[in-house]
Amino acid sequence: MSKVLVVGGTGFVGTAACKHFSQKEHKVFSLSRKPPDVAVPNVQYLHADLKKQEELLDCLLEPGGANSTADYEYIINCAGRVDHRPFGAGGREVVEEHL
Repeated sequence: MSKVLVVGGTGFVGTAACKHFSQKEHKVFSLSRKPPDVAVPNVQYLHADLKKQEELLDCLLEPGGANSTADYEYIINCAGRVDHRPFGAGGREVVEEHL
């Protein structure tokens, strides 16, 4: 059984990925800023803002921690925010979040 992390696992595409991998009997973790509207069975939900390093470290990246990235065999990035503002009107924040 593989251990899979879906970053952005509460969004539309991320939820579909969580469902797919949990049905294939993988151990699935979802990392998102907020809890899901409807939880997928057999998925463990982790919460952190990717832009807040300390929050992310506490949740996921702490060496030897229970959810250390070294433990995941697959990391799928579905993170992002639907926002189509022009770059000069705040779109820079959107680009930074996605990168």
